[in-house]
Amino acid sequence: MRLTIRSGSPTTEACDALIVLAAEDKGLSGPAASVDTAAHGALATVLALGDFDGKAKSTRLVHVGDGLRAQRVLLVGTGGGGDSAESGRLAGGAAIQGVSGMTIRTAVVVLPERADATFVQGLTEGLALASYRFDRHRTTEETETAVESVALLAATDEDARALQAALDRGVILGDATGLARDLVNEPPNHLTPTALADRAVEVAGTHRLRSRVLGPAELADQGFGALLGVAQGSAEEPRFIVLEHAGEDAGAAPLVLVGKGLTFDSGGLSIKTGKGMEDMKIDMGGAAAVLGAMRAIGRLDCRQRVVGLIPATENMTGPRAQRPGDVVRSYGGVTIEVLNTDAEGRLVLSDALGYAATMKPAAVVDAATLTGAVIAALGHHAAALLGTDERLMRAIEAASAATGERVWRLPLWDVYDEPLKSKVADIKNIGDGGAGTIIGAAFLKRFASYPWAHLDIAGTAWDVKDVSYHPSRATGYGARLFAELAANWNGGAKDSAS
Repeated sequence: MRLTIRSGSPTTEACDALIVLAAEDKGLSGPAASVDTAAHGALATVLALGDFDGKAKSTRLVHVGDGLRAQRVLLVGTGGGGDSAESGRLAGGAAIQGVSGMTIRTAVVVLPERADATFVQGLTEGLALASYRFDRHRTTEETETAVESVALLAATDEDARALQAALDRGVILGDATGLARDLVNEPPNHLTPTALADRAVEVAGTHRLRSRVLGPAELADQGFGALLGVAQGSAEEPRFIVLEHAGEDAGAAPLVLVGKGLTFDSGGLSIKTGKGMEDMKIDMGGAAAVLGAMRAIGRLDCRQRVVGLIPATENMTGPRAQRPGDVVRSYGGVTIEVLNTDAEGRLVLSDALGYAATMKPAAVVDAATLTGAVIAALGHHAAALLGTDERLMRAIEAASAATGERVWRLPLWDVYDEPLKSKVADIKNIGDGGAGTIIGAAFLKRFASYPWAHLDIAGTAWDVKDVSYHPSRATGYGARLFAELAANWNGGAKDSAS
């Protein structure tokens, strides 16, 4: 979908649908009032009858007479939360949902008076995110008409110029999330570790990033024992992907983003149930977030040096599969007793976190669909945030507030290290069955010798309900959050998008 911004009068716009934003209990004013006047009071009548209340995500389609060039007006509620980015996202998502299923190819959104850059960026993101589709493997013809273009309509040329950068940034972040969604939605026979690495190299080449990919021989030579242990049950070769955005100082200590990249997870010999396995192509949601974020970081010309690390493999049950009771040596030398082969994500991340130490990072954040326990704790509404550095966790919380991708802190006290003590190795990969999300993070903490934080995104990466800008299935959670974190870490991003 093409998104643009320009000035003009809404009463003379020729389009399939004119979208008018209205706040809760505030009636119609400014450009919205002029639309109502041209429509002979049709919108005011809808409000007076109580058929539309302006609450967040509410919509009402109004067929108007000959006073407007547009034959339909869609009223979209922005709620009572002011002009926040999230109210913009929800409104943009509701607008796309409101015209879904209709023969609408072109739409114009009438911006409210004094719409600011924060709201416009959020609105743009919501429009882009809600219009996402994943249908590349369908051979039957779609009956639903997709919206091809949406123009945001400002009152003056000066307003349109002032808000152009906000729209550009919203488009870039929407595209980043779209890439992450594509990767998570892709069937596992199409998105193998090799295919994921190829996609990363393609993104790097397009967006001025450096890339390096390690295969099995290099991984063995360099001591990635935990990643290779998980990979040995699969016919697909593992890959370790490194992407780098140089920023303004290529020698600066980097912000490192790490994403778990299990392109399919059967559970290994600790095999999952059939129902628990059918969606396990999503177990690379962290990797998808990192790759989407790195593309946005390159396009936004972020000032900070940022490195993305993705350990990619399958976890399968082949004749060489890792056994419960095996001991592997991770990158950096820590030995791990593997008691449950379905706790494999923390194994591949241990190698990535160990490798990150060689880069002398300013900070490291990992994202992983790590535990089902996080869904029991937080549902699908927030990712768990745990870590060792207060400044870093506050920066993540600030990025979360800006992008609407919620996080919630859980404790990481030393007492949670106790269940991970092994009698035969330095550490074991599962605890005693309690506090699963925290135990997963406590395991990872052992490998993080620098400011570090962990996001368990198992509940937020997939099939989130009741958010207008999230279609079903992959959400792309984390791509925008990571890009926002990088933009504001040690100096932030340049003003202009490219």
